[in-house]
Amino acid sequence: MVNENKGKMITSFKAYFLLIIGTVFLNITNYSCSKNIVYRKPVVGIVKNSENKTLANVQVYYDSSDILSPRNITSRSNGYFIFPKIEIEDSQESKRKIHKLNQFIFFRKDGYKIKKYDLSKFNNSDTIKLGIIRLDAF
Repeated sequence: MVNENKGKMITSFKAYFLLIIGTVFLNITNYSCSKNIVYRKPVVGIVKNSENKTLANVQVYYDSSDILSPRNITSRSNGYFIFPKIEIEDSQESKRKIHKLNQFIFFRKDGYKIKKYDLSKFNNSDTIKLGIIRLDAF
């Protein structure tokens, strides 16, 4: 009788152990399968003035209604800027937000006219490479 109870305990322990392992496996699989979608592709380029000199501290931003995109991107001393890739959780709400996105990016620096680029023209690659953006002085 003692051996029989011992056997039942071992079987019950194995079942409990397998249940825990299965739960952990499912959680890991579910976590790794959660998908993100690209909200904004990365955008790179160099900002120069009409005299072909690089411009530092040019503000690069999307429309003010785009609250998920950063507002603190500026060009470096060599005029180069990188607007990072932004990913969000894949959901119906996210897809609606992306569908309503404004495809314009703006460049602003004191003493220069604001420049507006339509990114929909550059939408066929993983990274949007704008090349040289020229800002005109007032």
